[in-house]
Amino acid sequence: MGLIGRLCCGFILLISCSLGVASDESNDSLIDKVVGDYQAFYSVSTVKSLAPGFLVAGLMANTELDESIQGEIPHHDQRFIEHSKQVNYFGDSTRTIPSLPIYLATMGIDSWLNEEPSVVGQWGEYSLRTFLVGAPSGFLSANILGGSRPTDNRGSKWRLFDDVNSISGHSFSGAVPMINAAMLSQSIWAKSFFYGLSTLPALARVSMDRHYMSQAVLGWTFAYVSAKVVQRKRTDVSVAIHYYRNTPVLTLVKQF
Repeated sequence: MGLIGRLCCGFILLISCSLGVASDESNDSLIDKVVGDYQAFYSVSTVKSLAPGFLVAGLMANTELDESIQGEIPHHDQRFIEHSKQVNYFGDSTRTIPSLPIYLATMGIDSWLNEEPSVVGQWGEYSLRTFLVGAPSGFLSANILGGSRPTDNRGSKWRLFDDVNSISGHSFSGAVPMINAAMLSQSIWAKSFFYGLSTLPALARVSMDRHYMSQAVLGWTFAYVSAKVVQRKRTDVSVAIHYYRNTPVLTLVKQF
């Protein structure tokens, strides 16, 4: 069994066995919930939640850090590149778009089988809503920031409205189902596993020279913050400047 097969099996097993019971927040229709998600997303609170990701990505993109990371990737290692291509499938648009009706089908089957939403049904609903609320804003932001791909040989610096690759769509769409599974999990081990999986599509894009690390970070950030909004959870991210031997150090603290 290939790498992607093993990941799928592990995902199905854990989402069936390791997720705790969580209650639905309301009996509103799906449309009402999505409208509420948009109202919650486009707020000062969400801007504050996205700020650490934009700050880190901005520093990486507009300095030499992105290029340095790209230069450390073992592009000569064919096995490494092949594994990256397999993981990349999780965020591929040819699989992302079909995943939306899968989320809907999961919700429908769960509603038919259970009077109250099960955790698997909630996972399908939350994943769908996360994609719907996060994708438009991520696409718009990518167009505004104007970053280019590594293969364009233009560097990663932000040039407003000049290009459309500042945010990795693969990183976003590949992270959405994993982050929602992590947030619904009760076990710290399951949370860690799903959060770890959520970063793989982003890392695959970097290793394949399709995106810089800053662009992968922003894609994951949009998925994470969108899921937090949908599940009505606080982001609990604090940003501070500390000094180590008279050198300023940016510190991000995240509570899961």
